[in-house]
Amino acid sequence: MKESKLAAPVYGLLLIAMMGGCSPHSSVPAKRSITSPDSLEEAARFNNSGAAKMAVGDIAGGLDDFREAVRRSPGTAMFQENLGWAMAKLGQYEGSLPPLSLAISLDPSDPQVWFKRGYVKTHLRDFQGAAEDYSRALKISPGLTEAYGNRGMVRAMLQDWHGAIEDASMAIQLDPENSYNYWLRGWAHTSVENLSGSLSDYTEAIRLSPDDARLFVKRGEVRVKMGDKLGALSDLTKAIDLNPQEATYFLMRGQLNKEIGDHESARRDINKAIQLDPKLLGQRS
Repeated sequence: MKESKLAAPVYGLLLIAMMGGCSPHSSVPAKRSITSPDSLEEAARFNNSGAAKMAVGDIAGGLDDFREAVRRSPGTAMFQENLGWAMAKLGQYEGSLPPLSLAISLDPSDPQVWFKRGYVKTHLRDFQGAAEDYSRALKISPGLTEAYGNRGMVRAMLQDWHGAIEDASMAIQLDPENSYNYWLRGWAHTSVENLSGSLSDYTEAIRLSPDDARLFVKRGEVRVKMGDKLGALSDLTKAIDLNPQEATYFLMRGQLNKEIGDHESARRDINKAIQLDPKLLGQRS
């Protein structure tokens, strides 16, 4: 739950994965295909079949079809891109880099393939490489909202907090109804000690995603830093109401109750935290 170093708080790489929801290309092949017309037509059928399977959640089936498409037409950028993306969606990040990189060499004008490789590099924790790929995607397509959000995340992981704020702000401008971007900017604001900005961003994120317990925890942490322990206690209680199986929420509220002198509530919360996660036994004192 820390706001700095290389551990992304709350959403972290999970939301990057959610944001990386690009669909595979289908139908018309991309540039620089060096295949006979018959082989290309057969490859396109496999590609379209793979895209259809991906659309209904059959990623493994889509991957098999994309492999067949690439086998028949290895010089078609679209097929290499789709193969790499299916591998990435299955968590095969190392294996997805070669086809995505080949797709870029075949057609460097496609912003989505730069975005996808940035997504993969993010999961491989090559944050600098990911930032460069997202920047290339944005140079080609300045309105690619998710690239701002994802670049902002990797900039935050690199502790470039001002860069993260800049990217999150642009993402908010393009998509003001996405709570992720407010969370990201709130995290970055906290890291540069702009607590009022952080509080405002987390509050807006909560307005957009009122059922996300993690956002209440983050706002509660900011309120503690601002000296508003009762407000923080209210936020932690709301987080527990939304997710009563999360031991760390009880532990945090227990520690806060202890600080404000409510020792009975503190003992009750910490005991509940240990009941949910016995590994927290050392936190009883």
